[in-house]
Amino acid sequence: MSRVDEELDLFEEAVKKAERAALKYILSKVEKKDLLDYGVNVVLKREGKEGVNLNVDVSIVLSPFCKENPKKLAEEAGKKALEVLEEVLSKLELGSPARKPEEKKELDNNPC
Repeated sequence: MSRVDEELDLFEEAVKKAERAALKYILSKVEKKDLLDYGVNVVLKREGKEGVNLNVDVSIVLSPFCKENPKKLAEEAGKKALEVLEEVLSKLELGSPARKPEEKKELDNNPC
């Protein structure tokens, strides 16, 4: 396996861990039945030898009967996912991750 293939596998693993961390956080705050839809978009870009550029976007749609604020919940879940990404990547000795400002979207103007 080449170095590039190995690095891609490690990136894929980091993305999966970040996605799981976001979902785990969301489900720690709301019941599964209240989570109607969600999406986690993780972007990792290799920035030469200097590091990795990270961006996490979490979108959620909650039941209209849910009391949680979906925008705030998406932001917090994105932060958890970013923390996991940074932790995994710091162990890979790929240079220091360069954080990109998080952009959060809400799929629904749900009053939860």
